[in-house]
Amino acid sequence: DYQDVTLYAAFADVFTFNLINNNTAYSVSKGDGISYVTEITIPTEYNGLPVTTVESSGFQSCSTLVRVRIPNTIVNVETGKSGPNGTGSCFQSCSSLVAVEVYEVEGAVEEDIKYLSIDGVLIYKNEFNGVEIAYVPYATKGGTYTIPSVVTTIPANAFKSCTKLEEIIVPATVEKIDDNAFASCSKVTRITFLEAENPAEEKELVLGANVFQSNSALVTITLPSRLSAFNANIFASCSALEEIKFEGSFSSVKYVAVDGVVFTADMTELLFFPRAKAGAYTIPVGVQMIADSACESCKAITELTIS
Repeated sequence: DYQDVTLYAAFADVFTFNLINNNTAYSVSKGDGISYVTEITIPTEYNGLPVTTVESSGFQSCSTLVRVRIPNTIVNVETGKSGPNGTGSCFQSCSSLVAVEVYEVEGAVEEDIKYLSIDGVLIYKNEFNGVEIAYVPYATKGGTYTIPSVVTTIPANAFKSCTKLEEIIVPATVEKIDDNAFASCSKVTRITFLEAENPAEEKELVLGANVFQSNSALVTITLPSRLSAFNANIFASCSALEEIKFEGSFSSVKYVAVDGVVFTADMTELLFFPRAKAGAYTIPVGVQMIADSACESCKAITELTIS
């Protein structure tokens, strides 16, 4: 038997707005109704004032969100100190999010625009550090990903634990990669740094600590000759790494790779032996020093000969 049922309409706010900057603007975060939607468009204004900030942890753990649209008038998307997907990030643990898109607002002044998006990845025009990756949605980037050529900085933890990635291509425009930027990308097998069309335009590349740490599937990597310094900790726990290459025609080369092994440019010091490089190996004539931990955990070596 069917019974009469009375339905009542109810409304739940998708957003929460808070006054900031001496009550001259609003920040935005999730509201009680956020779990009912898969896509959101953050407005340019609320109650006649501009919406300028996406709050720290503002949309944390919004597991239903697939797409977020923000206006190009936003001046601050808070990503915390642990990286875009770490503690304090506005989109931390948004496990279904595939794209953050920036939409154009009529009348926006080009010089004031801080954010843009390319293929669902949020890009930030940092006046101090250059153009950087601001947020990479966990659910979107699989297979091969080529970092946009407008990017000059990849901040700490930017791609950390992006477990769908298999190959990363880094353009010659990138000048700095901060700590753990590509750490724990467990399916990445290849990383390649591209050369500039005009070598004279290339600048040194600075790598932070543990940049590729725990990339357990990484087999080969091609580093640029413009590398400013080499520290073996960038490959910590890269247990499958068999080969390192250096390519490029940078004017002041500091490091080279011979047969997949890293040396100083003058071939007097062996700096790093890939952990999964197998078989017998003879250290080249002229090498005077082997760096600390250069051959640590190289369990696949069957014989090592010192010339």
